[in-house]
Amino acid sequence: ASAEPEIVPAETWGLCIQSIAHLGWGMKEKIGANRWHAAYRGRERPFDVYLCANEAWVCVQLSMADSSIGEDAGTEGTGAKILLTRYLLRLNDTMCWAKVGMNERDQMALMIEVPVGLFDVRRFRRVARTVAAYADQYARDLQVAAALSKDRHLSQLLLAASHGEPPQ
Repeated sequence: ASAEPEIVPAETWGLCIQSIAHLGWGMKEKIGANRWHAAYRGRERPFDVYLCANEAWVCVQLSMADSSIGEDAGTEGTGAKILLTRYLLRLNDTMCWAKVGMNERDQMALMIEVPVGLFDVRRFRRVARTVAAYADQYARDLQVAAALSKDRHLSQLLLAASHGEPPQ
């Protein structure tokens, strides 16, 4: 079995991270072919960052929050999930270049993708600064939104507001 070729060489990733180390970035480890685990020390908390590449794209993905809104959360959880989804869609509409998504395990991540042909250290610095700015700006909001099913009162208020109903 042949090993998967490295799209972005380790030396390039090293230069990328080194160029923004003074901004709180660091490399943790290689976790697979074309996959690296890095970190960003934000204003309020640290973030795990995953650097990935394939034949077409280089992706910088920063872990934001894990939602506690599971499928078994009942009516409150369903309303909270709707609010969270609406919030993520609005957030994506306001952000430039970056997007936030949620996987099947309700883990939220902020990400930027760059075509492989345009990827270099200079562009990586822009990506990193953009992701860091959004992470610092929205991390607390996403953590609150991800835990709405635990705060029944806040969830009900937000649901009522989203339907144009007066607060009770």
